[in-house]
Amino acid sequence: MPVSDPRTQPRGQPVPDIMRASNRRTGPEKPKTVKNREPIGLMTVVIAVRLLFPGPALFAFLLYSAFHFTGFWDDATPQLRCTGGVATIGAPALFWQTGVSDLFAFLAPAPAAGITAMCLAYTGVAALAFYIATLPAQPASRTRAAVEQAIIWIAVGCLSPLAHFLLYFCTLHSLRHFSDALQSVEDTRKALRVAAILAVVKVS
Repeated sequence: MPVSDPRTQPRGQPVPDIMRASNRRTGPEKPKTVKNREPIGLMTVVIAVRLLFPGPALFAFLLYSAFHFTGFWDDATPQLRCTGGVATIGAPALFWQTGVSDLFAFLAPAPAAGITAMCLAYTGVAALAFYIATLPAQPASRTRAAVEQAIIWIAVGCLSPLAHFLLYFCTLHSLRHFSDALQSVEDTRKALRVAAILAVVKVS
């Protein structure tokens, strides 16, 4: 049954109940600009904190990064997720504390960079000790995650911090995300062709 627009109803005539219910459900339309202001405001706050407090901002970014990398091994035990996230961030400082401190000095004042690198070195020691103790104590933890973390520790002991991160992101990290992405699409061959084309275009 067609419903007339309440705006065209003669003055004094009651508005149909179905229109009242529709207006109550939908309510007044909110301007879309309000939604766009939230991420812009958050980005502005992050930039301001980074410029005004570079030392604490660096430390907070590393903490968040360690938490982020725990999700890389979401199919592993909680212990391995913890050691993996900490190892990804703290392992380079354990073997190359001076080099890491010099790199952090580009992002924060030298004293803050040195303290941050030292804290990462301590967390690296704790992560390595906990990782070594977990393997014999928990046979269920001897999974692919344990092998990948062993590769991280070996690589970081042999390579400089920048070379280690380059190897980690371009191989282990990128390949894992690429594999997860392929599993989420129906046409794997088409996805591989598109990825190859985009890679060639990006390199050229």
